[in-house]
Amino acid sequence: AIKTHFASVLDSREGLLAAVTLPKFKMRWLREETRREALKTLLITECRASPLAAPHNEEHEVRPPQISPASSSSEDDFFVFEEEQDSGSFGPDREVMEYLKSGSEMWVLDNFPRIKNLSLKYNTAPASSAPVERLFSLGSLVLTLRRNRLGDKRFERLLLM
Repeated sequence: AIKTHFASVLDSREGLLAAVTLPKFKMRWLREETRREALKTLLITECRASPLAAPHNEEHEVRPPQISPASSSSEDDFFVFEEEQDSGSFGPDREVMEYLKSGSEMWVLDNFPRIKNLSLKYNTAPASSAPVERLFSLGSLVLTLRRNRLGDKRFERLLLM
């Protein structure tokens, strides 16, 4: 019944991308290997089309490297040229592959900026005041002149019924 009722959502591009960009689900819910490969390809193409967002908050600011007193005392450290590994430096293909191998906690998205942007895009509910306005309209039907001494809990229960 779930497959027939939600078939349009399960086959929609937005629904598939919403599910795969949540670390808890990824592709665990897909059984067929052909659908897994198709979804992986869809995610890679979406990552290629998605621009890498510029850092906008403090935790992603580019800061000059800190020099510790122990390392600055040695003259040999001056000639060490180690390449820094930047998490955003690898391409969309590798980012998707590494993401699919990673854990299922939400903080994993911090290591994959393109996928995090897609997750925010497809898993964020649009803001709307319509449900709240409907609730206030229904509230006037429950709280009448004869029911003016209703307690909070009873009012809430009657409103939800």
